[in-house]
Amino acid sequence: MVDISNASTEVAATSASTFVRSVGAAERWLFRHAERNPMQFTVVAEFDQHLDTDRLQRSLLTVQRRHPLLSTHVEDHPESRLGFYRSKKIAPIDFIVSRCEDGDWTPLVSAELARAFDRARAPLVRVVTAYAPKHTIMLLTFDHTVADGISALIILNDIVAALNGQPLQDLAVPASQEHRIDEALAGVEPFGDAELPKADARISTPCALRPIDDAPTRAQGIALSTLDTARLVQRCRTEHTTVHGAIATAASHVVGTDTQKEFLRVETLINFRSHINVVDDCAVYFGASRIGVAPRKMPFWHQARTLTTELAVARSPRGIVTTSRGLREAMPIDAEVDDAERVFTDLIPHDLVVSNLGVHPGIPDATIRPTAIWGPFVQTHLDGEHVVGAVTFQDRLRITACGYTLKPDFLERVQRELLAACTK
Repeated sequence: MVDISNASTEVAATSASTFVRSVGAAERWLFRHAERNPMQFTVVAEFDQHLDTDRLQRSLLTVQRRHPLLSTHVEDHPESRLGFYRSKKIAPIDFIVSRCEDGDWTPLVSAELARAFDRARAPLVRVVTAYAPKHTIMLLTFDHTVADGISALIILNDIVAALNGQPLQDLAVPASQEHRIDEALAGVEPFGDAELPKADARISTPCALRPIDDAPTRAQGIALSTLDTARLVQRCRTEHTTVHGAIATAASHVVGTDTQKEFLRVETLINFRSHINVVDDCAVYFGASRIGVAPRKMPFWHQARTLTTELAVARSPRGIVTTSRGLREAMPIDAEVDDAERVFTDLIPHDLVVSNLGVHPGIPDATIRPTAIWGPFVQTHLDGEHVVGAVTFQDRLRITACGYTLKPDFLERVQRELLAACTK
């Protein structure tokens, strides 16, 4: 049972606002798509103590001041189209306090993914803090126009730092990923069609969007033990692949079984911050790569290696430039909702999304700190899609999933696939 009350103080924004910067192509794509298909995302952090509400609110104000896009909204003007704007008065981060007696945060995730943001009002982030008998569950939910999954971990780190009294310096307005790519990867040529392997024709079969209704998506989470995480990491090294490749392979096997599909489009979200000199900024800095797989048609580790090899191309500077140029062409400054939806349905149709946020180091010497991190949870609303997230924190791999057709034991079977592969 969840009891919810609003703990934030609303500050009315004025009609007058200041232009901050233009919305980039990737941000435009996410913004336009979400006009008809709510696409906010959530990460979850657990703490082994009850967080003080007043202290947390002060920490959120500090973090909001540090990250400029958390004080912006989006406006659409005929002459300049979409841009980030800042009002003279900004509301604090929406902060909801609830209770979750049984410790099950998955219904809260489902509710957050169904609750769209009003992008005409800042901030485009909110926090739900659910108190269980002996611990606190924090849900951070972002409109995808102002943040990506790595941004969520950065914001979580900053909240923890502020809770522990550590100083945080205000940052400059983060540039769009297109600006960063053009600056850091100037002179890098995109791949030509002849340089890329010929894709299976089935990978381009268009998808349909699922009609938006009141049905909540289903959310799940499962954690591998420290020992099993270490075994998986070591086996991946032995097999010359990555943990991400293993997760994507295991998830594709389960999705293939559940959907009875012999061919799946697996989309991987790619963090390319290190290539474009981005460290602590909260903004959209990710790409995507699709790979067609035939679940169970090849040995587990062979499929994992194939996924890893193909992803290495997409993660390379030339791959980043290629993907960025394609998105810019698909989402010019005057692009609308239909254009954004076509990117999902026709250009990058998929059955499974895997978003691995990697190893999260946490904050050393912090008295108040998470004991578990989960996510990201997101839906693009393609019919039948499954979204799998992963974070390794404190030597444990935690895997999440969400989807409208998700089977109750989906992640249990993904875990069994991974552990069975480690013993083969």
